[in-house]
Amino acid sequence: MFALWHAPTTTARDRKRLLRTLVADVTLLPEADLAKARIGIRWHTGATDEIVVARRMAVVEYRRTSPGAVDLVRRLGPTRTNADLADELNAAGYLTGAGRAFDATAVSNLRSYHHIAPVGVLREGEVAVADAARRLGVSTSAVYGWIKTGKLNARCGANDRLCVPFGPDVEEACRQRAASSTQLARNVTSEPARPHERTVAEVAAALTISTNVVYYWRPAPCQLARARAAAG
Repeated sequence: MFALWHAPTTTARDRKRLLRTLVADVTLLPEADLAKARIGIRWHTGATDEIVVARRMAVVEYRRTSPGAVDLVRRLGPTRTNADLADELNAAGYLTGAGRAFDATAVSNLRSYHHIAPVGVLREGEVAVADAARRLGVSTSAVYGWIKTGKLNARCGANDRLCVPFGPDVEEACRQRAASSTQLARNVTSEPARPHERTVAEVAAALTISTNVVYYWRPAPCQLARARAAAG
């Protein structure tokens, strides 16, 4: 059987037929480790075997930037240029998700992916919307909602980025608001879409356009910030 399987004249179709003569069925069994798959094999002889194999990972799983690198950029990002941050990351021994040394472009991409504001955008005591959401344990949509309804102040910085004054009093008020809001709890746990609603990805797919275009069509929070500033 071994010689027949590896013979150069044996085609892939022939190998499938050989397997059918040996294997009765194959079952995927429960496995606590999500990185592995447990497979049960029942042979036509009545014997059974189990094998454990590594699951094939998605690109985003094995090309993920180290959380330590992201934390470093979050901490130093407001005061360091991308080039300076690249030097800091390389000196600390971090690599990009692709396994290469950091450069200014890689840091810029990391900032963009994790919504970390570039240097010079934030003033002292300010944070980006994504950082406020992370510190409060809520979604960025919740923070944008507070800004839109006037419950949280924000100014429009460079490149239309919202900058949130986030002193201790403001942060505490936001925490209390989050804790007492049952509506927010539904938003954070991803309430199912209503019949007439679609996700950004679904809208983009239906119109055969980029998701970036759909996000661009959304009302810009900076417009609200400017309107409030003009109104005094």
